[in-house]
Parts: sequence; C-alpha cells; structure tokens
Amino acid sequence: MPARQSTSARPRRTLIGGGIAVVALAVVFGLLFAYPRTPRLITLTTAPAPQSWQTYRDPASAFTIRIPPEWRASVSTSEGTMGNNSGSFSSQDEEVALGTSPDLLFGTGVSVDVEPLPNAFARQWECQNGLNSPDTTIGGLPATTLGSWTWLLDTNAAHYQISTSFPGGGSPHTSPMMPAGQPLPTPVPQTTVTASEQLITLVVSTFRPIPATPLSCG
Repeated sequence: MPARQSTSARPRRTLIGGGIAVVALAVVFGLLFAYPRTPRLITLTTAPAPQSWQTYRDPASAFTIRIPPEWRASVSTSEGTMGNNSGSFSSQDEEVALGTSPDLLFGTGVSVDVEPLPNAFARQWECQNGLNSPDTTIGGLPATTLGSWTWLLDTNAAHYQISTSFPGGGSPHTSPMMPAGQPLPTPVPQTTVTASEQLITLVVSTFRPIPATPLSCG
C-alpha cells in the first residue's frame, strides 16, 4: 500500500526533571476540558473483517490492523524524550493515519500513535505516569477509553493511542472539520453516523500490537 511519509525532529512530548509536575498538571487539566468526564464506552466487536479488507502493517512493525481496500496510509515520525529526575529515555515515535483521506480532519479513518518503550526505565515510567485504568480490551489486551472514540493501550514494547475520525463523530481532536470561512455543513444523517460507527468499531477491533505482550507493572 502506498504511504506518504514524513519525519520531524521535534519531540512529540518531553518530560524531563522538575518540570514534570507542571506538565503533568497541564495534561490533566487539558484532558478534563477536552473529554467528557464520563466517556461513552464503545463496545468493540469480535466479528471478523470482510475478506476484501487488507491487513496493514506499519513501517516500524509495531502493529497490524485490517482496513477497507480504498483506505490509504500516511506515516510521520518524530524524536521523543521522556523521563524525570531519576533518568530519561528517547525513542522514535510514529504516527500512522489510515483512512479515506491523507488528512483525517476531512475524512473517515483511524490514527495510531506509537511511542516505543525501549528499556526497563521506559516501561517503569509508563507504569507510573500512564493512564492505567483499563475498561475494555483490544486484541485481547487491556485498553483504556479516553473520550468516546479514543483508546490507550500499553504493551511491554510500546504505548499506543488509537484515535478516530468520521462524519458526525470520532475523537474530539480528529473529528472531520470544515475549512475556516466555509458555511456550516448540514447535519449528518443518523443512518450515516451509525454506519460510520460500525465501520470504525470493526477497524479498531482488528488492531493487533506487535508483540502482543501487555505491559507488566507488578
């Protein structure tokens, strides 16, 4: 599958030293305003994907996911550094957008952010600072719902965020938007919204991290 790729040297997020508390507070308050306090839990399906769908494997071999044949991929990477006063770790983060448009703000699709956990310190950091409140499973692994259409998933190899976009719904920060200055669109018919929800639910249900080993925080 052809994929548009780009690379950025800008860290996705950097948490070093004493500033971690300030950044953490900013993240917490941001989440409180960005997402409902009681997210709508989406029931993921166990139904198999249609045979016409293709299996997408990301360039870093961090996951696979089944997607409709007309969907395309766009891949970008960035260098990330995270840690605290006791240490830090660096990794090359990956963002993979899969959907009907290369820009998910204007289409239907799924975005997968991958933040590798390259060593024991990285895994310990994620255990201490991640949102470890699983309320569902994806690919048989514990996952946390962040907002109604966003999920967090941790393995011993990486931290994943799965965001979505579709007309009439999707993650708050990736829902399809109209360009500035354009008139407001007509409401999306409920039948379209329902069909999109079923499609996105099925796609997300086929997500499989590599390797599929849950993060151990014991």
